[in-house]
Amino acid sequence: MGYSQMVDILRKEHKNEIVFVRAGAFYIAVEEDAVFLNNKLKLKCSCYKKNSCKVGVPINALDKYLEKVEKLGYAYHVYSVNKEKIELVLEKEHMGKKHYTQGNHINCLMCKGANAYADDIYLEALLKRQKEKQGLIENEWKG
Repeated sequence: MGYSQMVDILRKEHKNEIVFVRAGAFYIAVEEDAVFLNNKLKLKCSCYKKNSCKVGVPINALDKYLEKVEKLGYAYHVYSVNKEKIELVLEKEHMGKKHYTQGNHINCLMCKGANAYADDIYLEALLKRQKEKQGLIENEWKG
């Protein structure tokens, strides 16, 4: 199971509650949670996957942001992975109200650029494949 699948499962378990999952030196929140944190705490969003945002909070700043979320009265869950025991660890949680943020991305320039870039790559790959096929056909016809 990959990181994004794990996050998706945790987010389903805690629907409309903020889920942070540790990834390296950051705790990451994604999609609607990221958009919510961007709107409420002005955390900077970046692309998680096509049309999905993420926000990252450095490990040493997590408590400061969790305190702000608590003051707003919202629920959160903070997870990490114990790689030695291969288990998911619930580090912290706060029971509060749920957020009902609509949309998993803020349609920022970064997402628009990533989408255009991704679409360009797919288009280029398709055109390259078509040219290669055409070249093979021409070579077979000449030969």
